[in-house]
Amino acid sequence: MKNGFTLVELMITVALLGIISSIAVPSYQSYMANQQRRDAVIQLKKADSDLHEFYNINGTYNVNIIKAGDDAKFSKTYSTKFYTITLSDTSALSYKLTMTPVNEEKICGSLIIQNKSRSISSNYGTVKKCFDE
Repeated sequence: MKNGFTLVELMITVALLGIISSIAVPSYQSYMANQQRRDAVIQLKKADSDLHEFYNINGTYNVNIIKAGDDAKFSKTYSTKFYTITLSDTSALSYKLTMTPVNEEKICGSLIIQNKSRSISSNYGTVKKCFDE
């Protein structure tokens, strides 16, 4: 009786591991990117909610008119490790929140919330596509 493995058995094992990893690794990477995107969207929606609270207190979305040191100043950070969330185009009645990936992302790109629509839009197409991967 022989002890050990033959070269053919080892080659078959290595080939099977290669096939399994070629399927598993891209799937895992897609899952992680999707989860990072979902986490950032939670922060984007939190910033949106906080802006509405700011409006209810101050009567404006223009965060720049509040004096320095005022407790009502809107200066919270919502960015994540993989996305930067910025507030722009603020006025008395409008604002724009943009969630931009730190590294280039070809599925969604930047996601945007504007107070007028209160819905999330993407500069790369439909938002549904961003979470179907």
